[in-house]
Amino acid sequence: MLAKLIITEHGKEPRTLEFKEPRQIIIGRSIQADIVLPDPELSRSHCQIDIGKISSKIRDLGSKNGIYINNIKIESSELVDGTEILLGTTKIVFQSPAAIVANMATVPSAEPVVPSPHGATTHIKEQPSPRPQAPFAGEPEAYCKDCKTPVSYGMIARRQVVRTADGAYLCPACHEKALSSSVAEICFGKFRVEEKFADEATGAVYRAVDQTTEQAVALKVIELPPDVSKSDMPERLLKKAETAAKLQHANIIPLLEAEVVDARILCAMELVEGQNALKKIKSRGRMQIREAVKIGLQLVGALQYASDNGVTQCDVSPGNIFICPDGSIKLACVGFASPMISAAVSGSREDKFVAALCYSAPELLEDPSISDPRIFVYSTAATLYHMVTGRPPFAAKTASECANMIKVKSPVPPISLNSHVPPLLNDIITRSMAKNPNHRYESLLAMARDLRMTMR
Repeated sequence: MLAKLIITEHGKEPRTLEFKEPRQIIIGRSIQADIVLPDPELSRSHCQIDIGKISSKIRDLGSKNGIYINNIKIESSELVDGTEILLGTTKIVFQSPAAIVANMATVPSAEPVVPSPHGATTHIKEQPSPRPQAPFAGEPEAYCKDCKTPVSYGMIARRQVVRTADGAYLCPACHEKALSSSVAEICFGKFRVEEKFADEATGAVYRAVDQTTEQAVALKVIELPPDVSKSDMPERLLKKAETAAKLQHANIIPLLEAEVVDARILCAMELVEGQNALKKIKSRGRMQIREAVKIGLQLVGALQYASDNGVTQCDVSPGNIFICPDGSIKLACVGFASPMISAAVSGSREDKFVAALCYSAPELLEDPSISDPRIFVYSTAATLYHMVTGRPPFAAKTASECANMIKVKSPVPPISLNSHVPPLLNDIITRSMAKNPNHRYESLLAMARDLRMTMR
């Protein structure tokens, strides 16, 4: 965990929000804000909190009534562990283990804002108060992940090291080496790649930063097979991405930008907190039935919304589903199907394409451009199959073998692999994965109706 915000609104019990990844948070009365506070003394976009790995900041966004820290009105300030922020009648307490370490170094205090006799605003800079040294400040706190160089509290506080996604540290030399190798070649435009999150079947996912706004994003890099990259497929996918960028749904990760660079599709998406569903399945073996159905219902809602707004294909799979701390899901890569489908149709033998095909409907393999909502019914059922059984519907070594199995074979019934699967859920999944689209549910809504019955 990077930080907590303990929010106490007037007359209400405190609530706590936890953040595990760096992000920017807008607070205000507007429903567009990240944290909506119906406080009449707040502006629509009142302030912004930037949560970082080493330090965090707060700044006023031109609000009418301002921000107060320790009874001093400020325009911007570093946040340290235990900082109390007053916004109108709402109190927010900032807590962060990272801020405790950063606080061991000298941190500038907030700048009081004092109105001058002429109505202008005068900033009075206070001398920073000395901060206590960390116990055993010269002793190693950790070691560089690559070269094993000792990393001390002081190096962390002075930001002389970089913390990776798995909590390890990289010294400046090793970080530079990492950026100059495989990571550097996928930087593009205004985005600066920082670290790799995952290496999935359909492509690697990186943490990147928009250098114009310092907004952190998730950057997915899809490697295009040679036969696909030389066709007009990339251009068609980018047109679909334009439609996807307009989607606004609670269970869909917003697509910020998509671009083809060399033989890759680069997709910049909003960075969200959450655990990849595929990793969760691997760590547990399989999911609890009720949890899987809840995810399935949210998935249906997201796909129905996408379909209603002109999206005809999505890369639906456990690897593209992120489970948030509150149990809600976020679906990534909505708006364009993976080019791995075309790779399978053309006979590609690369093993890494297999996982991209396991959730694809048979008719999509015959015609990757087909548009039919029942494709979503199939992929939702295939994803549910994996969640409740712990394995994909089909096990194959190559993409072409997987495509052939999808066309001619039926998967083992889920109830045969997990006796806890209710008969109704088993029937829903089996019906939804029928080879003939006419034998499936006619719509996602019809499928959702029966899924809800399994929750009773």
